[in-house]
Amino acid sequence: MNNTFSFQRLFALLRKQWIENNRFYLLGSLALLGLMAISMIIFWVIMDGDNYTESAAYAIYLVGLYITGTVYGSISFSILGSKERGQYWLSFPASHAEKLITTILYNTVLFFVVYTLSFLLVKWTAQTYVINYVRTHQWASFTPMNWDTNFGIAFPYIVWGYFCVQALFILGSVYFKQFAFIKTIISVTVIGGVLVFILAKIAINLFPNYNFFWNNLELREHHIADNYGVYKAYALGSNLSKVLGYLLTYSWLPVFWLVTWYRLKEKEL
Repeated sequence: MNNTFSFQRLFALLRKQWIENNRFYLLGSLALLGLMAISMIIFWVIMDGDNYTESAAYAIYLVGLYITGTVYGSISFSILGSKERGQYWLSFPASHAEKLITTILYNTVLFFVVYTLSFLLVKWTAQTYVINYVRTHQWASFTPMNWDTNFGIAFPYIVWGYFCVQALFILGSVYFKQFAFIKTIISVTVIGGVLVFILAKIAINLFPNYNFFWNNLELREHHIADNYGVYKAYALGSNLSKVLGYLLTYSWLPVFWLVTWYRLKEKEL
């Protein structure tokens, strides 16, 4: 294996990955399209009744994205579960960075593009039917997506959260040789629960009379219980709050990828 990074070798590895797995990717794309069509028909066209909301379709998109994306991410390095195939993969003449980038481009970027295109195609078809149905049935209605509501504003952040969660499951596929999806869920639940419990206990003991507001990273102490308009607030400077807010929001993805890269370098079979 070569530890130096080479774009020429990366492109060759990308080509090799496609040649060896193109049938799997094509069949997987058709399966995604079929599952999306079934989900949209059952959970939107049928279950929405005669009062259709476009936001319901986007909710289906997000739920399916998280479920299928995490499952797909958890099999990213399933080859390491086999000693013979894993040794071949680890000894292949390419750096760990090139192997990780190849996995990310196929399992994260390509998957997201194919999934989103499948959703848009199915949604366009289903929405065409819904609009025609509404036109011919006076009691039926269709409410377009309002991107200025809470769900519309939160939508891009939820999508970004998916990339972070999938990166975590890709990391889990490196740590766990078998049943990576289940073991990653259990590990995240246990570790996350312990951290939340510890942080909550620390916050209650240090700031018993304060409420935390995420938007401005602000602590507020309300003087009158019945009047939340009167309070004393402690907050960081606006610039520092923005920097910390961006770090807390956008640093998880590169951190998980970096840890995955270090774990691959230390991987032994």
